Amino acid sequence: IGPQGARPRELAVHIVDIDNFKDINDSLGHPVGDSLLAQIAGRIKSAAGPNVIVGRLGGDEFALLQNPSGAIAREAPLLADRVLAAIRRPYNIDDRLLHVEASIGIAVAPADGSDADRLIKRADLALYNVKAAGRNGYRVFEASMESAVEERLHLTTELRQALVQQEFELDY
Repeated sequence: IGPQGARPRELAVHIVDIDNFKDINDSLGHPVGDSLLAQIAGRIKSAAGPNVIVGRLGGDEFALLQNPSGAIAREAPLLADRVLAAIRRPYNIDDRLLHVEASIGIAVAPADGSDADRLIKRADLALYNVKAAGRNGYRVFEASMESAVEERLHLTTELRQALVQQEFELDY
């Protein structure tokens, strides 16, 4: 990322997903959900500050592009903590007090990739890791996350193939 031949700049991609948002839409309706998302977006933007690009990916997912002024290894977790704290504060929508939490996956360039697709994929893998661990937190991408997903995909493919070829035997 950056001009060709230049040393790549460090930056972090944060993928923010609102935990259990579907429950709010299903129980309180889409107008309440839409109002909640608008308030969440405002809080994320405020917590992120002026030097972070914030966008909505769709549904209840947001992306933050952080161009740090210092060490990304220190700044990315600090930003994630600020965003999570802002999201956790109660919301008052139509005289209802709502409490929500979020999960954040983070990938850092150039260490985790130098193109948008790879960074988003790896931030998504980190997000999946947070959700699998119980939600309501953040994780920074690690290579082991990718290898675990690849192993699971390989095992699933082999099991399906064995089922098609009737390679299972029942022993009792």
